[in-house]
Amino acid sequence: MSYKLIIRSLAVVSFVVSLVFLSALAVQCCCGLDWILIEKWVLCVAVALSIACGLCAASKNYEQNLFRKEILAIIGLGLLIAVVIGTLPYLVFVGGCSPATAFFESASGFTTTGATAFDDLSKLPSSLVFYRGMTQCIGGLITIFFFAILLPIVGAKTKSICMGGMCARPDETSFATINAIVKYTLGIYLTLTFSSMAVFCLGGMAKLDAFCYAAAIASTGGFSTATGDKIFIASDALQYFSIPVMAISGMNFICLMKILRGDASELRTNEELRWYLYILLSATALVTIFAAATRGHGTFGESLKTALFHVTSVVTTTGLATPAMAKLSVAAQIVFISLMFCGGCSGSTAGGLKISRILIILKSCVKNVRRSFRPNVVSSVFLNGKHVQPSEENETLGLASLACATLIVFSFLLAMVTENAGIGEIFHGACSNFFNVGINLFNQSTSYAVATPSAKYLHGALMLTGRVEMLAVVALLFPSFWKKPL
Repeated sequence: MSYKLIIRSLAVVSFVVSLVFLSALAVQCCCGLDWILIEKWVLCVAVALSIACGLCAASKNYEQNLFRKEILAIIGLGLLIAVVIGTLPYLVFVGGCSPATAFFESASGFTTTGATAFDDLSKLPSSLVFYRGMTQCIGGLITIFFFAILLPIVGAKTKSICMGGMCARPDETSFATINAIVKYTLGIYLTLTFSSMAVFCLGGMAKLDAFCYAAAIASTGGFSTATGDKIFIASDALQYFSIPVMAISGMNFICLMKILRGDASELRTNEELRWYLYILLSATALVTIFAAATRGHGTFGESLKTALFHVTSVVTTTGLATPAMAKLSVAAQIVFISLMFCGGCSGSTAGGLKISRILIILKSCVKNVRRSFRPNVVSSVFLNGKHVQPSEENETLGLASLACATLIVFSFLLAMVTENAGIGEIFHGACSNFFNVGINLFNQSTSYAVATPSAKYLHGALMLTGRVEMLAVVALLFPSFWKKPL
């Protein structure tokens, strides 16, 4: 285990967070020379840089060899230290903000969950609202940041960027090199963000609101600038514009990169992409029917718009909502909870289990059912026309089992520390934050401000566990992980 390499990587993460603080300081200077607020941002920058310098000093003469253990440690600890340092602005700027609230809000941003623990966002300084938007920008490309930006900076010697279905499959790395992924993914991501911001500004939004909502739909983060939890206030035209942006953000960026380079065969051969579109269309049809059968949704066209916007928002784990969502039936809410488990495509900014994993799980179940009455038949699982190795199949099944166990354990713990909430609301909250959706299906106008400190810490831990490679978080809890070699 190369401990110094891990520490050096954490130093880079700390430095990046200090740059986010610095950008918020610049915004504060543009908004007005309020020296009290400027001094607070200077303090945040100084603390983050001090932590980065301290970690750099502790990691001199580090080895550059990188193995699976180091990758898991860097992912798990890297996001954790970003969240911990990211709590500082909330503690400094928001009067009476508890550490639990600050941890929840920071975790929600960096994991692109988008839930909030503040009951009145209008009281926050503009620079702090901008900072909230920046955290979900960073969180949207967290895996690309770790593998394609952080590791080359520290000089880590690794050729693998394949982790948990988040980027390329091993057989695609000849095409999806690190440089290509950085070039095209960042290009797509920035294009989506700034083009969305421009459209929102043209649609009448203030520049700060336009940036935050553009970052929300491009990163599938979902932070709202409106009072209340994740209420998306915009015209019908802007809602229609947001739908394809969220849908693109939920696609595999490497698949999208191939399409942009002229390889249209991906539209035909990529099984995950096809099922992603099938799920979007079929879920939209179901929710449209449920909405049309419910009073208060107006015409069929309005029901279709409500269904299309919210289905895309949930399946991509963006989690933005409109007041119309509160009027949907229980059947529609069950559809939304099912979509939370599914999530978007692998290699996207979306959360959830990912469609590729769902397909592997379903195909593995079909294979085992066939073996029950035809035990001598040799069968394999294929995805996108390529054979899925038994080790990858077993890891996917184990990951799904671990996800279910995590939800059960955390739901039990939340039930112990949550007051005046039913089992449905507790389990839904656990699923929403674990899969980084952040939406409150029971009441979109409320936030987690009323949650107990213990509940906020538990929800924050769920966000962290669900956002990064789950094995990276759980592995850190094993003493043998830090002692024994692979």
